[in-house]
Amino acid sequence: MEEIEKIENLKKKPEIHTEVLEDWEAKTEEEKNAVNIVSLLNRQGVAYFAGGYVRDLLINREFSKHFIAKDIDIATSISLEEAKTLLEKSGFHTKIAGADFKTLKVFQEGGEAEAIDVATFRQEGKYRDGRHPDLEDLVFIKDPEKDAERRDFTINALFFEPDTKKIIDFVGGIEDLKNKVLRPVGDTKQRFQEDYVRMLRYVRFRNKYGFTFSREVRDVVRDDADKILRKPSEKLFQELDLIMKLDKNYMAVADMARLGLLKHLMPELDELKNVMHPKEAPYHKEGTVFRHTLEALRGFSRKEGVDKIREVFGLENSVKIDEVIKRFYEKYGTEISWAVLFHDLGKRTKKSTRELPGGQTRTTFVGHELDSREMAGKIAARLRFSNVKKEKILWLVENHLLPRDLPVMKQSKRRAMLQHPWIEELLFVALADELGNFPSSTKDFEAAYKLLKEERVRVPEPKELVSGKELMNKFNLKSGPMIGRLKSAIREAQLEDKIKTPKEALRFAEENLKNLYIQ
Repeated sequence: MEEIEKIENLKKKPEIHTEVLEDWEAKTEEEKNAVNIVSLLNRQGVAYFAGGYVRDLLINREFSKHFIAKDIDIATSISLEEAKTLLEKSGFHTKIAGADFKTLKVFQEGGEAEAIDVATFRQEGKYRDGRHPDLEDLVFIKDPEKDAERRDFTINALFFEPDTKKIIDFVGGIEDLKNKVLRPVGDTKQRFQEDYVRMLRYVRFRNKYGFTFSREVRDVVRDDADKILRKPSEKLFQELDLIMKLDKNYMAVADMARLGLLKHLMPELDELKNVMHPKEAPYHKEGTVFRHTLEALRGFSRKEGVDKIREVFGLENSVKIDEVIKRFYEKYGTEISWAVLFHDLGKRTKKSTRELPGGQTRTTFVGHELDSREMAGKIAARLRFSNVKKEKILWLVENHLLPRDLPVMKQSKRRAMLQHPWIEELLFVALADELGNFPSSTKDFEAAYKLLKEERVRVPEPKELVSGKELMNKFNLKSGPMIGRLKSAIREAQLEDKIKTPKEALRFAEENLKNLYIQ
């Protein structure tokens, strides 16, 4: 009986698959370092490239994509202490990092490549808190198959052997990747219960790579969606911020709503599904405010939005869309997407309908930008945004309607706005708002951007009169939103020629400090 049971268990084990990448070669300094490290570790055990680098290598080949395969991780059968001794003898510098799950950071002194993480194969036990595996059940092992079986998704559980150029697959990840299926390793419910942030990682990977939506995963996530809040806010923010960098972030937000995650993470946003734009208006034919928000996010990847980014960045049409979007977020950060996501939160509380003569009605959302700012601030605090990021997002949300009014503004106010350090981001938030309308338009953006170009040609941007550090020292203030508001007020007064010297700037700051505290 025992022998029969062993045979049956072997039948259940997935077959080991391999795939050779004949054209692969180590080109970057990081790749060359990683090849050397693997070669050295193989003297005492086995070692492979692991994780995202391997996944992106295969995706690039299978679908002619251009994801940058970077951040090489190495998994090995030998202990970190053995690896440390072996690598340091060969001239590498190492540093053990991590509190509970230690990795070995390996780098070359004076080199420009990022440090490479080396970790020993491990097997994990239960995750009793839905956040971390219990340390008493953690076992370091020599079997790469067991290590693959503990990972989140099959496409992330692949190994690469650089000397043979062979991808090694213990869990069916190669076939899943070719079929564009995102599947958890092993039991779906167990994988998510081990670490609930994987529910967000599923959404991110699905929309980054355009993989299919699994009905099984959908049902499991819907059942456990409320448990996402067991994760620390910082972890949730990190994953959400990565989602906001995607060119299809609007689809990811829709997925979060469909899976029931959004109502727990950002209920203020989820509730916009029940707020309708007025049917009688000649614009906002897209229906709900939530639908408008998704369409606004989509604006940056639509042809009209990409064309405007190219214009501002001075890019040729030959530059591919994914490269345009990449440069866009490299310059402006995800603050711009968060601001678009939050810009109409206040429409839920500011919706007002009044009757007109003839039995008609008119619905307005006057002042919604201020309520949107307040709600966005609560979300940012809950998810532990940095003060710097929060300040920029809230400013963009509060002022998202101003670009359309630039042509009719008083000159001093217009010039102050056009000289603001975040003016380009603001124009793009307003553009997204325009493109989120049915019917959509870019005319307000074009008029505002024309004024911005004229202003930059006419008047060189004046040097700032006082720095944030000088303000902190002078008035014994800490770094934070107050400094940003004070600098903005000084900047506006400077552009309106109310102050011209550092001494006048400090006097102005002192006079206005009390008012800023009250805000």
